[in-house]
Amino acid sequence: VADELTAITNSYNQNGYYFPIDAMSVEQALVYRSQFEAAEREYKDKDPDFDALVFGHANMVMPF
Repeated sequence: VADELTAITNSYNQNGYYFPIDAMSVEQALVYRSQFEAAEREYKDKDPDFDALVFGHANMVMPF
């Protein structure tokens, strides 16, 4: 772990950023994608503001 942290620190110091950072597992990303696609199927045609709400404020309108 210490070697990995040193490598991350060195990369950041050299480049000014570190990439990639795993924010979640592949499995969790697939769950979120599935939930998003289900919401999109259900509401896209019912709410004309769906795109604006979801793509502008997804954290406020998606329960997951």
